[in-house]
Amino acid sequence: MAVVLLGVAVLALLTGRAGMVIRTVAGIPTPSCGDATCPRPPARPVDARLVAAADEAPGRWRDVRRAAYRAFLGGAAGSAETGGLGHLGSLLGSRPHWRAVADQRILTGDVGTGAERLVASVADDGSYLMAYTATGRDIEVDLDALSGERVRPWWYDPRTGEAMELADLPSRGRALFRTPDGGAGRDWVLVLDDVEAGFGRPGAAASGDGSATPSPPPSSAPPAPRPSSAPPPSSVPPPAAAPPAPAPAPPAPDEAVWDRLAQCESSGNWSINTGNGYFGGLQFAAATWRAYGGTAYAPTADLATREQQIAVARKVRDDRGGYGSWPACERKVLTGLGPDARPK
Repeated sequence: MAVVLLGVAVLALLTGRAGMVIRTVAGIPTPSCGDATCPRPPARPVDARLVAAADEAPGRWRDVRRAAYRAFLGGAAGSAETGGLGHLGSLLGSRPHWRAVADQRILTGDVGTGAERLVASVADDGSYLMAYTATGRDIEVDLDALSGERVRPWWYDPRTGEAMELADLPSRGRALFRTPDGGAGRDWVLVLDDVEAGFGRPGAAASGDGSATPSPPPSSAPPAPRPSSAPPPSSVPPPAAAPPAPAPAPPAPDEAVWDRLAQCESSGNWSINTGNGYFGGLQFAAATWRAYGGTAYAPTADLATREQQIAVARKVRDDRGGYGSWPACERKVLTGLGPDARPK
């Protein structure tokens, strides 16, 4: 039975769309906006190492659960519309899980390898992030990936579905979170919420759209009376015409946007290579760098100039319709920029 459930979970994760069957099994509420209209980030590439880890998991409930958490938070879910096992369904149902985008760059410490590997996802609007450790490792994250000024941390126990709330802290810089049992080899999920998003306890029931606050009921006030076809006579002169709206601010220069992205992604270090699989100021994955012609300049992005990295980044942006390839920094960097600063 465990192997069968693992196969169902992995199939859902690989397709990126778990559908109503997995939602029903896992107890995840269907969002009120409907499958076809919910906002979704672009599909993310599947991490073959996570798929292999799921395929090799023994037929025991503990291993099935660990493989499912690794696969979902590591990017195998694609658009992140998927179900899970046991308390995984409750956890995902308590947040707008269809917004999750796998992004290992928010893990600023050693992510590890094999069974020790940490995986993470962040909401495309910066409202929450989740990181999973299968073996009780401490987790260091970049709090700048969240959109608000304050962060509310939680440890979620995937064995019991219980959540432990930690003290709020400012949403800036790096923070190290130590697992509750001191690294006793048990798996944990770190959940970090933007306080302003108003989410409840991880695993608790949420409204259909994943938010913590239900929509207000429609007003019971009587409808306004229909106006007469002929306005009553009045001796009051008509109001003066409103002044014209001020001209919009000039768009930010293209290169200024890339510099701001690089500052967020790598502290502006265009030659950085930390060994986490991402290179250069804009943190290109090697596969993306090759796919968009970057090897014409250098084998990896960190060995190319700033101008060459920007040239490749423009191709990625134009091909994918925006800055979604940098999900952790997109919202922060583009906030306040006029529409002319964004790609058409």
